[in-house]
Amino acid sequence: MKTLYRMLCCLLLAASAQAQVEEHFDDGELLQHPTWTGRLDAWTVNADGWLQSQSVTANDLFYLSTRSQRFDSTQWETSVQLLFNPSSANYVDWYLVAADSDLINNSNGYFVRMGGTDDEICLYRKINGVSIKLIDGTNGVLNSSNNLFSLKLIRANDQWWLFRKPEGGNWLPEGTVHDSGQSTPAYTGFLVKQSTASFFQRHWFDDVRVKPFE
Repeated sequence: MKTLYRMLCCLLLAASAQAQVEEHFDDGELLQHPTWTGRLDAWTVNADGWLQSQSVTANDLFYLSTRSQRFDSTQWETSVQLLFNPSSANYVDWYLVAADSDLINNSNGYFVRMGGTDDEICLYRKINGVSIKLIDGTNGVLNSSNNLFSLKLIRANDQWWLFRKPEGGNWLPEGTVHDSGQSTPAYTGFLVKQSTASFFQRHWFDDVRVKPFE
């Protein structure tokens, strides 16, 4: 009986660990703890211990994703550095929840867009391939050639909160929304859209966390 109890405890702990994500890229690789999938040739862990884009292809769309099964009562965090002024052709979608590991063709989920025409940070829901803006962030917060900040998303009781923390600053609210939509939480990750050489290798990410919100 004690042996069975220990086995059940181990299984529960393993399931709990799998449902969460804690990635600081300190190990310098992308293939384990956790395992990332996607265009691996388009990414590297640089000397500073950040995930950095490596694509040198114009008009490219590339991604990196890892398993994540949390959705209810969840907190997502990451640190970001975008060494460019975003535009409608140059932005990042941070998928909090995606049903498919292929973030390019993923049809359902929730993501935060960093950039776009208004240089803003917004929360979207994607339903059958159609993106709907849920939180319209402050215009112009990314109107710079060097954007260094952290993001935090919280979902609890169908309520979403989006926070931004600029370098050396405090957490600032970007908005909140009530959304009772459901999703199939299977993956989290980053999708990058870039146009010309001015944007090559200028996307940096670190400290990715998906954990219970308490």
